[in-house]
Amino acid sequence: MYRFRCSRLLALTLAAVMCLSLTACKSKQNPGHSSSASGSQSVSSSAPLQVETPLEEILNVLAQKGLEEYALVAEMVELDDLITHTVDGRCLVVLRQTGLPRAGGTSNLIVGVWDEAKKDIVGEVFTMRGDDGRHAYWKDQDGLFHVLLVNSATHQGYEGGSEVKYFTFDGVTLTQVTQLPDNIVFEGGPFPEGWEDAILAGDNEFWLDLKAVPYPGGMELFSRNPDFDNTLPTENVEQWVALGYVALDGVPLPNK
Repeated sequence: MYRFRCSRLLALTLAAVMCLSLTACKSKQNPGHSSSASGSQSVSSSAPLQVETPLEEILNVLAQKGLEEYALVAEMVELDDLITHTVDGRCLVVLRQTGLPRAGGTSNLIVGVWDEAKKDIVGEVFTMRGDDGRHAYWKDQDGLFHVLLVNSATHQGYEGGSEVKYFTFDGVTLTQVTQLPDNIVFEGGPFPEGWEDAILAGDNEFWLDLKAVPYPGGMELFSRNPDFDNTLPTENVEQWVALGYVALDGVPLPNK
């Protein structure tokens, strides 16, 4: 009788140990899921694709696509990243290229989008040659990324009118904006006739005697001073006089 009870007790103990071992094994086989009190399971989502390509390599590829003579001048120019904005494997890049003779532009701006999956620049590449490349960028309330680029060329002290390009980047596509948004606010003036249609349209004639300075959210405008003469000593005569400010996102001129 004693032996029967001991054997039965030993069998029950072994069964309990085996049950615990099976439970532990099942838990280890499913480490990625956890159950809540309601019985629902959490499912992990895939992480956004990161850009692991070295920035120097991306800048070189962008410069090759933006400057047709880059292969001949690569050793004499410098490339500086002004803006990099990455969204799930796509990186908006704005670079400044310096080191060329004045005829080729001493401060050229190049903008494009790098795709990490394709290891290449995708979409159109925009190049703005000149000697005074300037930039501004901001995010709006909906999270859309905005870039405002301005450049101009100077010869013998005479600065030409500005070239202005305005872009948005939604994380996939770089879009050039050629019409003013509906919510613009502008100050100063009077502005030239038809300025609303011409200011972002790449109209060289419109910008012939106008200069733009970009800010996050808009640009300050200047008109050419008729009293300025680059062939005469004009130490006290400014080439440009303030004209006004155009806010592209509805925000007035920021404090400088």
